[in-house]
Formats: sequence, structure tokens, C-alpha cells
Amino acid sequence: VSSALQRIGRSGHAVGAVSRGTLFALHGLDLLQAALTARAVADLEIEEVHPVRNPLDLLAQIILSMTGLERWDLQELYNALRTTVAYHELPRRHFDLVVEMLAGRYAEVRLRELEPRVSLDLLENTIRGRRSALPLVYRAGGTIPDRGVYELRALRAPGAADGPAGGRIGELDEEFVWERRVGDTFNLGTKNWKIVRIDARSVEVIPWDGPVTITPFWRAERPNRDFRSSERIALALERWSPRLGDPALPGELQQRHSLEEQAAAALVEFLRRQRTATGGELPHRHHLLIEHTGGASARASARASAGPGSPRRVILHTLWGGQVNQPLALALRGAWEREGGAPIEIEADNECLMLLLPDTEGFDPRRLLGRVSTPDLEGLLRQSLQASGLFAARFRESAGRALLLPRSDPRRRVPLWLTRLRSKRLLEAVSRFPDFPIVLETWRACLEEEFDLPALRGVLEELQRGEIRISEARTASPSPFAANSGWLQSNQLVYEQDAVGPRGARGGPAPETLRELLQSARGELSDLEHLL
Repeated sequence: VSSALQRIGRSGHAVGAVSRGTLFALHGLDLLQAALTARAVADLEIEEVHPVRNPLDLLAQIILSMTGLERWDLQELYNALRTTVAYHELPRRHFDLVVEMLAGRYAEVRLRELEPRVSLDLLENTIRGRRSALPLVYRAGGTIPDRGVYELRALRAPGAADGPAGGRIGELDEEFVWERRVGDTFNLGTKNWKIVRIDARSVEVIPWDGPVTITPFWRAERPNRDFRSSERIALALERWSPRLGDPALPGELQQRHSLEEQAAAALVEFLRRQRTATGGELPHRHHLLIEHTGGASARASARASAGPGSPRRVILHTLWGGQVNQPLALALRGAWEREGGAPIEIEADNECLMLLLPDTEGFDPRRLLGRVSTPDLEGLLRQSLQASGLFAARFRESAGRALLLPRSDPRRRVPLWLTRLRSKRLLEAVSRFPDFPIVLETWRACLEEEFDLPALRGVLEELQRGEIRISEARTASPSPFAANSGWLQSNQLVYEQDAVGPRGARGGPAPETLRELLQSARGELSDLEHLL
């Protein structure tokens, strides 16, 4: 909602003008979310903001920048940092861990990334950055993670009297550039371009008047919707489910949710198709639908194309948002493997969880859900999180902010695949140190920023009390709400390149270390205490 308000607020800048915006929905679930977003924008129901507290990766960068200019007494440096809001409650132990990392405490693993960056004088209790500290900050300082993009630069077309000459007009993803050759044409924005040069840093193009062969694609991260926005959608489905046959419903949607007549009719029809496909009530805030997709004929067709033993698909229509569904998927995977089952694939998005299971009978999804309870959540997440691609990706970003993965020359672009390899090597090397500060920071980022564990704990308790009804349905093909579930697996196989092997997953830091890490600004334990 805040993103929509920010974009709409960019319009109508003339004196006396009114800011206006139009939401364009591309598919059924998109239309559902757009309708609820439009209502929330009108009601100014923006999401809650939770400032980041005590980020250890940025702390390493700040210490390097401060000590690169002058020698500091360690206690005075700590006191100076605690005058800021972000580090006002910084535990001294975490400060010492970052200082020790920069001083070379972990250099025994013989990685260049862990070489000493500062010099400590324990007799004088002082710290001073080494000669390489400031150049490191200049080359790689900042908080925005490196996405490995190529600069797109426009040259003046041959024979043209005017036009851009070397100006930067955008960015292109690595994957798109790898598949291109000099002479290829593509469309970007409102113009067509022809590639005349590709180097290690940029793609140079000239305007092109002929036909184009492709439109660029961008591999963006999937945004995890928060529980509050997701609950708004789920409660709306609970209200609309018994009224899909009411002729007054489309008109109410038009009036209350700012939908055009065609959009309102399309939304009602989309919900009707979902109800018809599953033969029951829509999934909503107090109804969890478990969909077993693929009948006998569909399963036989899948075997013919994928070979014997191909997995079957079970879809949990949770509608709780990615910040709840993602940790739930990790916990379910841990619960399955704890019972001795072979590793299974579980993918999550904002609307559902998709389980790819061995094609065997006897699987009871209700029993698996019952294995994930509030007391078990800590052990299940500790078992699964550090071996996930999400953890490895956030570790890579944190290591970059801590200047552990710097580029040698700021004028040269570093391929993202190379940064991934360096990050995997670093994570595997430091996993035997449970107090490595960047691993701790990655745990904090996942548990506090990526996940909404209090909300997950709440829905698990509602399931145990029976406040959320569970029903099951069998479909020959995924229902409309699950139509995009196939992309979850495809995207994971094609793009999930950060996951580490078993050696990189050591179960996470000690509970007492996590307890200190997740302290709130009030000096008390946060809502994540139940994890420990």
C-alpha cells in the first residue's frame, strides 16, 4: 500500500492538481490484490514500519570508515556508535565480535576475505584501520546489494546529427545479456535499440527503426507480502464467498474498491471459477483449503512426460502472505525430514504453499501441519533455514555490506555468479564459527525482516484450537488460485543459485547468542523470544 501511495503521489505535481493513479491487473489474483489495495489506499492503511536495529554488517563498514581516518579508543568508539538510534542498544559483545572479525580473528580459514582490516593495540585499548581500510570503503561502500546488472548506454546512430552519445539509459540483467549478441535488437521503453558492443561492464546500443527480436526480461525478487495486507485479502474472501451469486456484489465492488465495471465482473467470475474447480467454499481467513491436484489421467500424463516416480502436488491455500508462508514452508520441510522422510520440495508464495511429494499413498497433510506447533518452531527453523537459498542470498548481501566481498576495481563490474561463488565459499568456511557476526546478522535479517514469526505463531495456534477450518479437494489440474504454482518450482530450479550444501548448514548459532541478537530497542527480548 505504501508503494502504491508513493507512486500515485508522484503524479499531479501542478498547483491545484489532484494525484491520480490506475492499477492494472494482469491476472485473477493480481486483480484481487489490486481491488483490496485500492481500498486500502483510499483508507490510508499503510503498512507498519519497523526500523532496523543493530545491523552488524553495516557496523563493520562504519567502523572501517571511522578508524580509517584516525585512531580510536575502543570504549570511545563504542560510546560514539551508541549515540545513534540504530545502535543505541548495541550489546558490547556484538561490537567486540565485529571488531575481532575486522582484526583477523577468523583469518585461520585462509580466505582473503577474512584478512585483517584493522590493527588492535590491546595494551592501549585502541583501534586503527590498516592502509587498505579506506580504499575498501571507497570501492565497495554502501548499503544497496550488488545485483550484477549491466549498464545500458545509448550511442548516436551513424549519420545522425544529434541524439544521445554514451548516455546511460537503463540497466539489463546478466541473464538477458548472456543470451544476446552484437546485432541483436530489442525494445526498451518506447524505443527500439540495436546492440553494437558488449563489454564486461556495459551494453552499448544505437536507435533502431526496424523490427525487434525480443523484449528484455528482469529477474526481480518475489516480494513477500506482509500478514496485515494478506489478512485484508483473506477477510474479504470470507465476506464474498457466500455472496458470489448475489447480483448486487459487482456493483458494490465497483463502488467500494474503485473497480471498472468490466474489472468487477471479471473478479466475481474468477472467484466463481475457483469455487467450481474445488467444489466448495473459497479459502479465506478462517478456511484452509488443501488441494490435491492431478487425477488418475493427469498423473499418468505426468509420468509419461517426467518419467516414473514423478512427484505429485499438494497445494495449501494459506493466503497468509510470504512473510508467514515462507517460514512455514521451512518448518514443514523440517518436520517431514525429522520423521525420517526423504527430502521434499516445498515452495511458498503469498497465496499458497506447494508440496511436491513422492507419488505414494498415505500422505496426510493435516498430520504434517499438526507437527508444526509453536514449541517446535525453533528447532524446525534452526534445522532448515541455514541450508536454504534464502539464507545464502541474505548472507551474500550482508557480506557485501560488511565489505567482505569487495570488488578490486570500482570501475569494473563483477559478475554476480562470481560473487555467489565467493559468498558460498565464505559461508561454508565460517559455518564452524557459531558467533561469526555476519552469520548472526543473516539470522537476524531473516527472522526479523523476512519473516513475521509472531503472525505465524498466531495462525498455528488458531489451527490447533480449530478456529481455522481445514478442508480438502482433488482437482485434475490446479485451481485458478493455484494456477501460478507451477512457476514456483520453475523459478526455484532456474534461478535459485545461492543454496549451499550440507556442509554449509550447521544448525545456526547457539540459542543464547540468538537471544542477545534479537533484543528490542527497549533492552527487552523481542517477540522472537519463543524461538529460543
